[in-house]
Amino acid sequence: MSKFLHTILLPSIKNDHGVIFPYFFLYLVIISTVLTAGFLHVHYQAEQLDWSQKQLTIQNLIQTTLYEFKHNMPTIRTDSQSITYNYETGQVEVEYVAINDTLIDLHMIVTIENEINYEHMTKIVYNVDNDSS
Repeated sequence: MSKFLHTILLPSIKNDHGVIFPYFFLYLVIISTVLTAGFLHVHYQAEQLDWSQKQLTIQNLIQTTLYEFKHNMPTIRTDSQSITYNYETGQVEVEYVAINDTLIDLHMIVTIENEINYEHMTKIVYNVDNDSS
């Protein structure tokens, strides 16, 4: 009449009442953790995709505005002036001032979706034709 080690450490499941609940609860916790982690991952990826699209839109607006500003350059003076460019994806307000004879300081405020404002500052080089030479 020798008892095995596993019968001493693990009593019979069929004789104990309520022993199934901890196993069921453990499986339930594991499954809910996996489902929650999966949902959060999908939500995080969607949020990252949305932000990257907004960043790409802002970058495109800045590049397009710089191109238009350089090719349709207004009269540059030493006092601050502004011009606004409207596009399908947003609006860019440019404040510009001449630093010297060859540099223009640009301060751009990009607005997309009527709520997101992004400020960008840069300097561009331009050539001034001097009539006095």
